[in-house]
Amino acid sequence: MVVGIIAVLLAFIPIIGMASFVLGLVAIGLGIFAVIKQRGKGQGIAGIITGAVSIVVALAVAIFTSAFLSIVDEELENPEDLFEMEP
Repeated sequence: MVVGIIAVLLAFIPIIGMASFVLGLVAIGLGIFAVIKQRGKGQGIAGIITGAVSIVVALAVAIFTSAFLSIVDEELENPEDLFEMEP
């Protein structure tokens, strides 16, 4: 569960959030292990859920960041378009 919480928190940071993919998978794996071993079943389920949420959030942030950087790159390639005034 703790690894899942850390993964969710890191998922919101654009570049560092890529580490949350790995941490999310680790949280899911540890959660499944806890549920199978019948030790801390509630915490295992919470680990699975937070791991899955972190992967989804990290993917969404990565897509948003990629789209944003693509738009910025396109605008920087044509700087004359930034300063044109229409009558």
